[in-house]
Amino acid sequence: MNISFNKLSFWLINLVLTVLMLLVISLILLAAKTNPLTFLDIIFIEPWKNLSYFSGFLHIFSILLLIGLAAAITFKYKIYNFGIAGQMLFSALVTFIVGTAISDAGGTNRVIVIFLLLITILAGAFSGFLIAILKNYFKINEIISTVLFNFIAWQGYKGVLASPSYQNKAIAQIFSLRFSLTSGPFNNSNLFSAGIILAIAIFLITIFFFSNRIFDFKLTVFSKNQSVAKQARINPNPENLKILIIAGAIAGFAGYLLFLATNNHLPEISGIPQYGFYGVVIGALVFYQLLLIPISTFIFTLFIRPIEFDGFIYLSNPGLAVIIVGVAIYLMGIFPLFCYLWQASPKIQENWLKFKRKLFKLATPIEAELNQIKKTKPTRSLERLQIDLEPDKQGDSNKQKLAKKAKKDLPKKQDQQDKD
Repeated sequence: MNISFNKLSFWLINLVLTVLMLLVISLILLAAKTNPLTFLDIIFIEPWKNLSYFSGFLHIFSILLLIGLAAAITFKYKIYNFGIAGQMLFSALVTFIVGTAISDAGGTNRVIVIFLLLITILAGAFSGFLIAILKNYFKINEIISTVLFNFIAWQGYKGVLASPSYQNKAIAQIFSLRFSLTSGPFNNSNLFSAGIILAIAIFLITIFFFSNRIFDFKLTVFSKNQSVAKQARINPNPENLKILIIAGAIAGFAGYLLFLATNNHLPEISGIPQYGFYGVVIGALVFYQLLLIPISTFIFTLFIRPIEFDGFIYLSNPGLAVIIVGVAIYLMGIFPLFCYLWQASPKIQENWLKFKRKLFKLATPIEAELNQIKKTKPTRSLERLQIDLEPDKQGDSNKQKLAKKAKKDLPKKQDQQDKD
């Protein structure tokens, strides 16, 4: 699906849908005898009330930014990576094992933090490499392999936590990413996590890497029209390998931020984390456009932060509030579908144009604008990239050259026939 983010209608539609969603949520809370103003205050106002709430917001934002980015760079090119949660678990587990071994050996140098960050990135990249190998060379669908990887990683995580060798193990507090602008870094009492700085740095590096036009062109051609890609002799395997490795490394770093950035031990979890799903929805909200990921991440962080930090505990019905936020997250994931239908449907555009003309009393002819809308009517066939594989210096293809030559020879043939 193609959609224009530069049009004001895209942002207005999302704003209107969000307001309607919040209105419906408020009515449901009123029916359940819960104050909707308190609910809205927890979501939109509470993160800015004090440093503790704000630091929690930044911590969740840094994690969601990375997983949204990991999902966007794969789904954008039709590589359906649903294994982000498993990659987070696997990377955190490997880093924890290495970190405890260093702590047991007496390692206390703060430079070890950099080494642990490198380990978690390599572990995530390795998990992405495995998925890419299964996809490219064993033709195993990435949806199947990534979902299974989530389950395997979770079972391994539980197994390590249940193992007597790691039940009471912890990495040194000095390896924490906590910091403060006043008392210095690596202090356990500090509020902020350096993860937000590292997450923004990784985001900018990824944007720079994917700004390579040749790399993006190859992936776009293959994802939209495989037959054209084959004719152009574009081998997708190296590009798929790069994307899944990069996405795995980013997801692995997000796992470190979630499990170990502010803790010195792995927390117990009751199931596979929902962060993988969050990443897919964050990317879907902006149609997997990398530059817009921070915007959708900011919106999602507002809704997810109260769930992660038990923000609804003081409401009269906290369980209902959590369920409603979960439904809201699902609904926001399909907002772009309405935007696409709005921009791609000629009938909707025609009615909207007539409404604007009546509203603003426009006097210009409408026929030209309607014809323009009909010209842009999308077909139901697959999108085809118009690629000229063998252009000459003047930009004409071989077929065009033959057609011109035949056109020149036609009068000569007619003269010859007249003489005969």
